[in-house]
Amino acid sequence: MIRTKILPLLLLASCGTAVSVHEVDARHKLAFDRLNALNATVPSRKTVTVLREMDLNLTWRKDPFTALRQLRKDVHDFSPVARDAALIELLVLQAEGSWPKLQDQLYVSALIRAHDLIFRGTDQRHLHPDGDGGILVRGLYNASVAGLLKRHPQLCQSQRPLELRGWFGERIRVTPSTGENSWNPGSLKQFWLCREYTQNGLKNTHSGNGFGVALVGMRKKFEDPALEALHYPRFGMYQPATAIVHVGDADADGVRQSEFILYNTLESSQFSLDKSRAPLAWDTTLPLAFSIYKNPTGDTSTTGLFRPEEIELIEGIYLLEPYSPRKIPLLFVHGLWSSPLTWREAINDLRGDPWIRENFQFWAYLYPSGNPLLFNIASLRKRLRKTLDDVDRERFQEKGDGIVLIGHSMGSILSRAMIQESGDSVWNTFFKRSISQIEDLTEEERKLVMETFFFKPIEQIERVILCSGPFRGSVDSLAWYGRLGSKLISLPRQILRAEQKIKVRKGSYDQEDIERYPTLQNSIEGLEPGSPTLMALDKLGHKKGVPIHTIIGDRGKGDGEASSDGIVPYWSSHLETALSEAVVPSGHSVQFHPLGILEMRRILRLHLHELWKKKNLPGNPDAIRSPSLDDKGRAENKTNTENKTSP
Repeated sequence: MIRTKILPLLLLASCGTAVSVHEVDARHKLAFDRLNALNATVPSRKTVTVLREMDLNLTWRKDPFTALRQLRKDVHDFSPVARDAALIELLVLQAEGSWPKLQDQLYVSALIRAHDLIFRGTDQRHLHPDGDGGILVRGLYNASVAGLLKRHPQLCQSQRPLELRGWFGERIRVTPSTGENSWNPGSLKQFWLCREYTQNGLKNTHSGNGFGVALVGMRKKFEDPALEALHYPRFGMYQPATAIVHVGDADADGVRQSEFILYNTLESSQFSLDKSRAPLAWDTTLPLAFSIYKNPTGDTSTTGLFRPEEIELIEGIYLLEPYSPRKIPLLFVHGLWSSPLTWREAINDLRGDPWIRENFQFWAYLYPSGNPLLFNIASLRKRLRKTLDDVDRERFQEKGDGIVLIGHSMGSILSRAMIQESGDSVWNTFFKRSISQIEDLTEEERKLVMETFFFKPIEQIERVILCSGPFRGSVDSLAWYGRLGSKLISLPRQILRAEQKIKVRKGSYDQEDIERYPTLQNSIEGLEPGSPTLMALDKLGHKKGVPIHTIIGDRGKGDGEASSDGIVPYWSSHLETALSEAVVPSGHSVQFHPLGILEMRRILRLHLHELWKKKNLPGNPDAIRSPSLDDKGRAENKTNTENKTSP
């Protein structure tokens, strides 16, 4: 009798499974919990739970397509959102590795369901993109767009619509279109998905999560072909973009009419979604890496120093992004034995700040740094004025919009000279007689001399940032390697001809100075302490109302006024007229140091803040401001209370 009662209890006990609890590494558990179709070949735990609750787990393993059909059916009292999210993930998971036509169908079905679940959801069927599960579905939507882009690159390269069919029989017609802050359809020659590439060489990677597929796009069509020929990089312009598919309503034939839009994420990191704004996926680092990697010219630093005449063929101010009439030009000027590549870390990190990349457009000046300092100053001045006329004469000449200059080393001297006025001071430093008394110059040579020795400030410059500027000379130019390098520089023939004609005129040149200095020293000679060129430039005043900021390295030694960045001593870089001076623990290359870049960022945000208040723009201008270096105690930042003007 007792055995008879115990036997059923034993059978019940045998149906149970032992439950236990184990301690695990939290990092491993978190990594396991995050596995899903986007980063692994298995579905997420939530999708597995849905499969188990609907008794489809074994079916999914044996016959995935039957499981997909079952998931599509409405089930009484089962969450439609959870079921739809699981179905979307499994569609994307099944698409990977499928043959092309089937892949298209699976991606289309996943795309439509993900889009509707987030963008067109009802009270019963809606998933917030930032809520629980929404981030995964947003990623699955992006994966579906990426999958279709790989199969149909013509979406980025033409304006022809594309008709596709989903696995459940849905039909969709995707038409390349334009939207707010977008590129024109068919404007890309080639593109690369950021999700499939990485870069080495740039210290930081700046990207953001959101809707769409972040791309590196090589532009082939621009709104202004003349501007492209003059000021766009000749090897191509590699730009960040984000691809979005807006799935619309079905027409009378049941076809979902949809738009494919390429958003320009240098203009905005958001797009309009009904009456609100939604974040875009973006990546600004990889396009910059592509621009450097694909540049056939390479680094022109050495050629520009020792054989400057060879660089004159490609000398110019280059726009690193398509011209925008809304954004402020920020012109980078490199220094001696250098090229625009010296700004790569600064450009990368500054573009990573949405306030800066959405309000500034980056330009770079490439020039032969071996030429005489005064000649390079004249060349930059002439080219900058022409560039402003070329890109938007009405804006810069008639409306008076401004630009910001940032220079490094000798580029700081060039940048500072853009807001200086020479009068007769520079000419009188070298010559006793006036220019009108110098004969035998051709018209071209006389024009060259006038542009070199006589100049006025460029009115459009509103702020200047000077990094490691050797305003009173560099001790390295006196060292043996500086002397040797100076002897190896070959100056262009037009400079030498004009110089020789001036020197042979009796009484036109100071004989004592002839014995000490050539009229136009090459760049290394011109940076010697006591150089007449530097002395003449340092005595000039600068345009009133233009703030000057200096960034100086002291190698972290904290020697104050006795410090040096290893190449330029503090006494040479310091300017009494600077509105602010930041001393960072860096060598001469402060433009590579994170605190040097942070100070650039602070100054540019300050510029936006002041411009915002000046123009009384809507919004809160204080939201733009970023902390100064000394607020965090990480670098010395001396600020003058007045914007002084040198005598």
